[in-house]
Amino acid sequence: MKRIHFIRIDKNPLQIILLIVLIIAMVISIFKPFHLENPKIYKYIYITGMFLMIVVNGQLFWFKNAVQWNKKGIVIKLNAFFKSTSISFNHISDVELTDNTLKISRHNKKDSTFDLKDIEPSDSKKIFDIINTNRIVENSTFY
Repeated sequence: MKRIHFIRIDKNPLQIILLIVLIIAMVISIFKPFHLENPKIYKYIYITGMFLMIVVNGQLFWFKNAVQWNKKGIVIKLNAFFKSTSISFNHISDVELTDNTLKISRHNKKDSTFDLKDIEPSDSKKIFDIINTNRIVENSTFY
């Protein structure tokens, strides 16, 4: 059984630190606020910033099975290297988890079906739980 790599975007402190360092490196390399004897240092800072950008944004492409989410939506990539499906939580009307499939129904009548036959059952359940806890249910009353 294959495992899914889960990446939560908004609560990862390492990713937030990398983004801050990335922004600082890019600002320093573009505006060059310091007078340095060796101007090639700005090139190295720029290359470091670009490398950090690849590390932060490329996590989804490192794994064949990955799920990336925050409070607004989810990106699901299963059994593929480049094809992924991005779904906003407020567009989800219903979610069904059967033995080998995950079916996500949307308000605009576009359904997404994912094949889970080689996926670990605990990971399938985790995707289902992530979607159910984050989706916005229309006409629901919260107490």
